[in-house]
Amino acid sequence: YGSAAPSERPAALRALASLPAPELKDALETLFAKGRSQDVWVALQACSSGAARQVAWDLIKQHWEDYMVPKYGTQQFILERVLLSVVGTQSVAAQQQDVLTFFETHTAPVIEKNTIPQIRER
Repeated sequence: YGSAAPSERPAALRALASLPAPELKDALETLFAKGRSQDVWVALQACSSGAARQVAWDLIKQHWEDYMVPKYGTQQFILERVLLSVVGTQSVAAQQQDVLTFFETHTAPVIEKNTIPQIRER
């Protein structure tokens, strides 16, 4: 994705979701550390199924206070889209409980009114 032409960058970022979990984790960690914030949310949003979803969710939790809230905490649209893509469709009860438990103690004002209730309903 780093050497992709600007018009190809979104597709390259979405393709990261197809990487095996260890490589995906490394690629997302690099984006969190060095990437543009818009690249991070495009890549995270693509991680909406399978192992990619769990990798993305683990990194969102890990970087909630130091990255997610500072970068996106005032941007409801972006934060909501990322969260609903990654955790809004958790189908396993243990995963759903993990998400709900996390948001009992971690939140951002822009997602408290609409996004968190939507996650609870799913």
